[in-house]
Amino acid sequence: MPSTNCPNCDTRVFIGSKAEEGDIFLCPGCDIDLELVWVDPPELAFYWDYDEDETVLYDDVEADLES
Repeated sequence: MPSTNCPNCDTRVFIGSKAEEGDIFLCPGCDIDLELVWVDPPELAFYWDYDEDETVLYDDVEADLES
């Protein structure tokens, strides 16, 4: 079964063989949500869940997120 390590705590996270980019996984070691950003080889990144109307600051510049 494919697996990769958590970018936060280095715990092994098992990815199902049918996993797709964008799938969300919970790290069993640190309970952080992780997003599958690459399938082959599997790579996880921190998952950020923004609301559609939420405003985010990038380098002191406001940006409205739209989907």
